Amino acid sequence: MISEFPLFLFTTLGGLAAGTYVAVALFVGGANGEREARRPWALPLACLVLLGVGLLGVLGHLGRPERFLLALSNPSAMIAEEAYWSIAFGVLMLVDFISCVRKGAGIRGCAF
Repeated sequence: MISEFPLFLFTTLGGLAAGTYVAVALFVGGANGEREARRPWALPLACLVLLGVGLLGVLGHLGRPERFLLALSNPSAMIAEEAYWSIAFGVLMLVDFISCVRKGAGIRGCAF
């Protein structure tokens, strides 16, 4: 097996989740009373799953979970910076997901 495959998985799935989320938020209507989605929570949930599986790729790349904690304690490490940004974006998507479920209507990032 390729040793960089988990890191490739993280980069691909994390980028796919972030790109999809931002593209839908920018280019799909929903804030101006246009077509309202039947399931506004589907996009944040799908992006959260993609990002979560991608973050598991970071654990696979480092080999053991304790190495992940050591990497996070070194903020100058590139893998730590990627993990910080991914975690922050995941929290943003989680807040959006909870908002979509509670409101029953999508906000700008949930228009799917």
